[in-house]
Amino acid sequence: MDEVSARGRAKIVYESEVVQPAVDALTRALLETTPPAWRAVQLVLSFGGAPAVVTSPEGHGEHVAITPKVGLALAMLDRLRVDRRTGWSGGVLMARREADGSWQASIDWHYGGLANAAPPRTSTVTGAMPIVSGDGAERYETLVGRAEAELAAGDPVDAIATLGEALVALPGETFDRVEAGWIFVRMAGIRLAVGDARGAVRNAQSALRCAGWGNDARALLRLGQAQQALGDDAAGATLVAAYRTGGDAWFSSVAPELLAWVRAASASVR
Repeated sequence: MDEVSARGRAKIVYESEVVQPAVDALTRALLETTPPAWRAVQLVLSFGGAPAVVTSPEGHGEHVAITPKVGLALAMLDRLRVDRRTGWSGGVLMARREADGSWQASIDWHYGGLANAAPPRTSTVTGAMPIVSGDGAERYETLVGRAEAELAAGDPVDAIATLGEALVALPGETFDRVEAGWIFVRMAGIRLAVGDARGAVRNAQSALRCAGWGNDARALLRLGQAQQALGDDAAGATLVAAYRTGGDAWFSSVAPELLAWVRAASASVR
């Protein structure tokens, strides 16, 4: 396969495995709030600009609010925009009801946004690698270092496999080790970046089982982000728990695209 063909295939895989699930989550959230009488709905979104607006192409006059689920889906796309440097400045999502009652949706992206913005490192959530002592410490540290190098080189699948080896290198029972929680959260962040939300949920849940990680903001954040990507209604409560546990300053530093939403959601739930 020549270089041009390889780039074309990579783009197709990226669109189908990373972008499309995020768009599907937004579409599902939008359709949940669309009035039953509408046969079409349009969502105009602008990253870093005007608030999203829902309108009826047929001219219906009902006001459709931006629900928390729609807001979370938009935040997920905003994070994807920055992480992957897509260049989106906004877009128009259009959905139409077919004669059989099913919906067909498409999105038209507008460009000119943060295409050249430096993507944030997922390690900002997990922080520095924990210091390990005793048997297996040297091998553990070597493997984590190798995983970071693989990630920096654009090999996330290899990085996940190497982090799995690092888990095995830890002496004793995995879930008794605080370092294992760090690895699981790191893996969850990588899986989110490549569009594997279900794998990210599993990794984040494993982190929460580890010693010292039972209510950790980092694990809760990754779990909430993965739940959101899957359209899980539990996402909102999980993200609020992460916000309340980690605090406003921490949350704003690792997930600024969700900050406004989670502040409002936290204030509304006492």
